[in-house]
Amino acid sequence: LLLLLLQTVLGSFANPSLTIGKTPVVAMDPLFLGFGWEMGSFIGTVNSSIHNAQFRYLVAQLGPAYLRVGGTSADYVFYDVPASSPPDSAVGREIVNMTLSDLTALVDLATASNMTLIFDLNELYGRNCTGPTGSTPHHKITGTTCTGEWDMSNVAAFLQYLKQHSAAGLMPHAFELGNELTLPGVINISANLADYHKLVLLMREIWADQPAQRPCLYGPSTNGCNANSDRFMQALAQVDEFC
Repeated sequence: LLLLLLQTVLGSFANPSLTIGKTPVVAMDPLFLGFGWEMGSFIGTVNSSIHNAQFRYLVAQLGPAYLRVGGTSADYVFYDVPASSPPDSAVGREIVNMTLSDLTALVDLATASNMTLIFDLNELYGRNCTGPTGSTPHHKITGTTCTGEWDMSNVAAFLQYLKQHSAAGLMPHAFELGNELTLPGVINISANLADYHKLVLLMREIWADQPAQRPCLYGPSTNGCNANSDRFMQALAQVDEFC
């Protein structure tokens, strides 16, 4: 009787249907149903999972798909590439150092697994972030605030390096800017939009001689919807470099 009940219930979900009352705004690439990975989880760790044969086998079973590398650590990361000087101090923010070896290992994993790489950039780099008393600044902790401007010198050096060494195959398919930074108290919506426009101008400048080779640009991870979400998405739609 229990088996019959389970078969009946499960059978009702065999051919699910969904009726959409409005015309879809955009059609998503089926491959976009991929997975995300916290950037700091593989950076600087010699024995990390990125080199583990079993892990690489499992990831390969998910391809083809999009691999989005971002998360909290991506907002603070320092790209250790030639011609880029590290910050004088990590006070007021957490710094994650990403070497070229880290990037090479990531691209190798994505390529071997038939993954399309989306790479989150460091929008909190250079900003002064403070957390509650006794805590490390971290935008997942209630009370963390970030002020000041995005220091784009490091991301400029990073993108310039990727462009100059395009033959090495290290260029991600697309970039995004900001991981859940529009939450209250981190940076406001206007700051995120302004940073996107600055990034667009920077990418246009770097790829001025090869506009067709310029990487794609995606919108940020917002972590949810609130009263400002509609206004935010409408404003993002005006950034004409999005894929």
